[in-house]
Amino acid sequence: MGHGYEYKCNKCGYELSAYLGIGFDMHEYLESDIKFDWLRDDIRNGKYGEEISLFTQDHPNAYITINDNVILYCKKCERYEKATDFTMLDAGSIENFGIYEIKNRSCSSCGGEMRVIGEDELENLTCPHCKRKFDYVSRFMWD
Repeated sequence: MGHGYEYKCNKCGYELSAYLGIGFDMHEYLESDIKFDWLRDDIRNGKYGEEISLFTQDHPNAYITINDNVILYCKKCERYEKATDFTMLDAGSIENFGIYEIKNRSCSSCGGEMRVIGEDELENLTCPHCKRKFDYVSRFMWD
């Protein structure tokens, strides 16, 4: 089950909604033996960034697991983005088994470095325009 947050700044009207975690249906899908054909195509086409796209080209036998839906924060322009966090597993052979995570994320607005917002920070996010703590934060569960 995932959890969600809705944020609102009463000063400028900026709103941010985020569905974090992974819903119940995705856990069932991940545990099955079905290959991620739809996901692999999106990854290879660059929908989730260059790093994971290149990884799938270099490691054609890789398995991709979805860890979480996350909020990213740009250190340069202070913008928020929603993203999917993946772990890539190279299962070519037992000797070469390795776990890889996406490390380099770039802001779609300014190209700056982005970082994942930690769960301990979710209650204290600030408006990227006004630079003050959001006036309204709602939490909910989703599936």
